[in-house]
Amino acid sequence: MRRLSAIFVFALSLVILPMSSAQAASSATADPLAPISWMVGSWKAQVTTPDGAKTVPVDLHIESVLGGKALGFTTAFRGVPTYQGLFAYDAAKKAIAFWYPSADGELTVGTVAPKDDYLLLDFQVTDSNGGATHFQSRMKRAGQDDYDWTLYSMAGTEPKKIFAVHYYRVAN
Repeated sequence: MRRLSAIFVFALSLVILPMSSAQAASSATADPLAPISWMVGSWKAQVTTPDGAKTVPVDLHIESVLGGKALGFTTAFRGVPTYQGLFAYDAAKKAIAFWYPSADGELTVGTVAPKDDYLLLDFQVTDSNGGATHFQSRMKRAGQDDYDWTLYSMAGTEPKKIFAVHYYRVAN
């Protein structure tokens, strides 16, 4: 009987150890922020004003924070910080979530969904008076160190393109 128990324990260990090793390996490699991890670094862009008369320099800095559990970012226009926020994995939504306030009192809240060749950011901007507007943006890598960001209004039945910006990396 003792020998049978030892064989059973040994056989059970052959099944359980590989399963627990596989689970540990998959949880160690399954980074829910992986689809946006390429964004870490410092980026620059030029945005043309709606009337087309001027260009506004944009500086975006994204860094890993909270032990890699989130990405923090700051966006500045003409050198003035305007947005500051976070990307983090929301386990309840099973999605990458983001939120950021603006210097003028807006609050933006949304999610990131990886698509075939771009990231889809679906979000709501609530202004300081409580008015909410639905937007989407698409981030498509144009190379290792640049990407295109396109903003769409979701006010109608179809997305309406508002403008696009090309970002290029200046530092990792």
